Amino acid sequence: MSRHQADSDPLPYVQVDRSVRPRAALLASALGCTTQHALGSLVEWWDLCADPRELERVVLATAAGERPAVVLDGAVVALRWRLASGHDVQPSTLATLGLLEPLGEDRYRVRGMSRQLGVVAARVRARRVASAGGKASAAARQQALGTAQPRREASAPVGSSPFDSSAPTLEPARTEIEPTLEPTLEPARTDARTPPNPRGQRSSILALTYGKSVREQLEIEPARTDVEPTPEPKRQPDPRHAPLVAALVAAGATVTRRHVRAVSELLELATQATDREHAADEVLARWRRALAHQGYPTVREVGELVKNWGHFAPPRDTIADTWAGTESGDIAL
Repeated sequence: MSRHQADSDPLPYVQVDRSVRPRAALLASALGCTTQHALGSLVEWWDLCADPRELERVVLATAAGERPAVVLDGAVVALRWRLASGHDVQPSTLATLGLLEPLGEDRYRVRGMSRQLGVVAARVRARRVASAGGKASAAARQQALGTAQPRREASAPVGSSPFDSSAPTLEPARTEIEPTLEPTLEPARTDARTPPNPRGQRSSILALTYGKSVREQLEIEPARTDVEPTPEPKRQPDPRHAPLVAALVAAGATVTRRHVRAVSELLELATQATDREHAADEVLARWRRALAHQGYPTVREVGELVKNWGHFAPPRDTIADTWAGTESGDIAL
């Protein structure tokens, strides 16, 4: 139990042991309800009997050496069970199931309350110990100082008693401060030029003198502005691209501007699979094979053929037969 729970509700949870399930099944048979309803009724029943204020009164009224117990008469048992389950049950039935212990004269002890009573008893014991300690401390102060109220004093020397009036008093703090000599500082130079602070030259600035500029000391050559940048060579279009686009369109493909890069990637994949001469025919063959394919994966665009290129490759023993006797292929380049 955490400190926060000890300061508020000592019983924030209602715990039910697993051994109660068989009794809950028997109770459900007696009530004519489901086992879940009977188990929930038991939880509500123990919660009604575990009021912390009522349990504290029981603990305080219990004599030393005896175990505290929640004892109810038959009318209170019937009322609380009616509130917990919505059914009318005789206390004798609950006693037969082991939920009550008959004490005679229509009085019953509620079983299953030891866990709750133990928590409340521990809280009462801690309160009694704290109260006894506070009373003992107040009595000691009353005897030594003449008052039971605690006094706040300055820290006493080690080994002295806080109630010893003969203890030496603390020396007041010194308010006089001896003057100290302060070194005289030379006035800052006004004839020196402030050196420039170019970026990336932090380590070099420390070695510079104030007489010359940074450009003169580092001998930095000014950047040339008359040199024209070398233009990058323009990439020549692939001569196989346009015929392949026309063949794909004739084969039912939709090729727009956003499919241009996909066609170039297909040519690169086909060149790696066959050779440069038959690459376009390989792309067209796999496109036709993808359109005729039924099932997964489904290819309806040129970009999808790039993703599933390896799925529509011909068997290894038919690659040589595919290009055997073919000089120009299906696409005229």
